[in-house]
Amino acid sequence: MNLVSGARASTVLFNFLKSNDQEIKKGKILLPANVCPIVPATIQRCGLEMLFADIDPVTQTVDLDVMNQMLETHEVSCLLFVHSYGRIHNTPDLFALIRKSHPDTVLIDDRCLGRPDLHGTPNADADLVLYSTGYCKFVEFGYGGFGYVSSRMNFNDHPSIYHSESHDALTAMMHKCIISGDELIYKQNDWLIFDDPRMDETYFEKIAQQYDISEQHKSLLNGIYMDAFPKEVILGEDLNLWRFCLQVPKKNELLKAIFDAEGNLFAGSHYASVSHIFGGPHAPVAERIHDSMVNLFNDHRFTESMAVAVAEITNSHLKKHGIA
Repeated sequence: MNLVSGARASTVLFNFLKSNDQEIKKGKILLPANVCPIVPATIQRCGLEMLFADIDPVTQTVDLDVMNQMLETHEVSCLLFVHSYGRIHNTPDLFALIRKSHPDTVLIDDRCLGRPDLHGTPNADADLVLYSTGYCKFVEFGYGGFGYVSSRMNFNDHPSIYHSESHDALTAMMHKCIISGDELIYKQNDWLIFDDPRMDETYFEKIAQQYDISEQHKSLLNGIYMDAFPKEVILGEDLNLWRFCLQVPKKNELLKAIFDAEGNLFAGSHYASVSHIFGGPHAPVAERIHDSMVNLFNDHRFTESMAVAVAEITNSHLKKHGIA
C-alpha cells in the first residue's frame, strides 16, 4: 500500500474519492449513522451519493446484519467502516469476506479516532486505511491526516479554493441541524482545506514523538475514570481511547452541572446520528444511544484534578438519578 497525506484526514478522503469517482459513481457509499458529520459532508462535496446504516448497540459500529442486507439489496459501490471511539475491530477479516462476495466494492477503513499506525499494518483488502491528527485525535496537532492506499486504486491531489469562513459556517450549520433534526442544505464548496504549511517533512516524526505522551496521559486519566464509575455506565473498557464514554440518565442535566462547576470543567456528547440531516432515514439505535451518551475528556486539555472533579460531579448525578 502507498502512504499518502493531506492537510486534513477529510482532504485525504476527498482526494481518494475524487481519484476513483468513476468506479464509486456506479453506486452509493454505505456508512454508519453515527459517523462524524464532516465525512458525509466530504462525500457530498465530491458529488457522490450515500446510504446510512444503523449501528450495533454493543460494538457502536455499523450493524453487520444491516450492512450485509444493504450490500445485497442496494447498489453499494463503496463501504466506509468507522472504528467508533477508537476501538479497532477486525476489519481485515471482515473486508476479506466482503471482497469475496462483492469484489468490486471499494473498501475504506476509517481509523481516525484510533491510534495512528506509522508502520502500515496490513489490511490487504482495504482500498484506503485512513488516520487523523486533527482536533481531539489520539495524536492531536489540529491539522493533518494520512492513509494507506491500495496499489489497485488511484490517488491524486484535487485542490480547490478554500475559505475558512465557509468551513466555520458549515460546522455551525451541522451542529444546528443535529440539534434541530433539520436536513442540512449547504451549497458552498469552498470549505475544505487542501494546503497547510504545517504539513512538512517532519510530520510523521512528530507523530512518533507525541504518540507515547498521548498514550501515557490517556491511560492515567482513564484509570481515574475506570476506578470511579460503576461498570454499568461505562460504554466499554475498549471504547474509551478517544474519550471516556458513559451512558447516563438525564445527560443534559449532567453536562450542565459539569459546565457550571468551578475549575473550567467541560465534557462532550458524541456521536449523534447524522443520517437524517443528510437526507437518510432515522437510525433508532444510534439515536437512542446518543440520548444518554456523555464523553469525558482524557487528553491534554484535562489534568488529574479535573478528571477527579468531573468524576465526583458525575457520581453525584448517578446517585440522584440512578443508572441509565
